[in-house]
Amino acid sequence: MAVLQKLAGVWELESNDNYEAILAELNVDHAERPRCIRKRPTAQIEVNGSSVNLKHTGPDFTVEQQITIGQDFELTDPHSMKIIPMTASVEDDKLVYRPKEKEAAVLDYVSYEIIEEKMVCTLIVKGANCKRIFRRL
Repeated sequence: MAVLQKLAGVWELESNDNYEAILAELNVDHAERPRCIRKRPTAQIEVNGSSVNLKHTGPDFTVEQQITIGQDFELTDPHSMKIIPMTASVEDDKLVYRPKEKEAAVLDYVSYEIIEEKMVCTLIVKGANCKRIFRRL
């Protein structure tokens, strides 16, 4: 689980690719989407063995997740604040979340990986695919 150690640290959002499509699928109000896209949240990741503490902080929210690889957890969507039952795993050198119940899922897939010294978060919601690129602080 070397990927977890690579993810550890503090990261700031640098860019988004197709994030507006994700916001649309999450039913974020059309007028609110540009503000969401302009936000530059930070992600603080702490790792202790197979446990990960992931804290996302933005100008008007803080969401903290306690995750243990292979166990179910509740993900809080920072836009709707909905609780989403997920399971975490490590796959192909990525930290991956998948919904516990596919039929009721809000998010289909979330992954975090390191590509060229950047942390890339991939989100898939109802077929819409987005990449959020973070730089290490």
